[in-house]
Amino acid sequence: MSTLMADYAVRVDSRDADGWADIFIPDGVLTFAGKRVEGREALAAFAAASPPGIHLGGSPTIADDGEILSVRSQFVFVPADGSRVLAGSYHDRVLDDGTTARLVERAIEIVASMKPGRAATG
Repeated sequence: MSTLMADYAVRVDSRDADGWADIFIPDGVLTFAGKRVEGREALAAFAAASPPGIHLGGSPTIADDGEILSVRSQFVFVPADGSRVLAGSYHDRVLDDGTTARLVERAIEIVASMKPGRAATG
């Protein structure tokens, strides 16, 4: 599971949009800011258009719901242009076949946003 979480951040931060889309199942879903991105091609386009920066992730909590795992973790995103730091939670459904874990769905919840030098807002 830690490899999946690390790959998510490293691949998008290194601008590897196709590699990032590959951590989802082929019809995987990402929801963020009221938008739903579904399928490998749309996910790769989303990653390619995302702002450069660095994602810092927290340790996940995992609940085994049978075939699909429910995973929650926290993150901080620091944009390369220094414009607005975001903090929030990932709410994931993960398919783990014992060899490879892949995202079925990731919902991103922003809980705080701040400009450097200012107090956080939530």
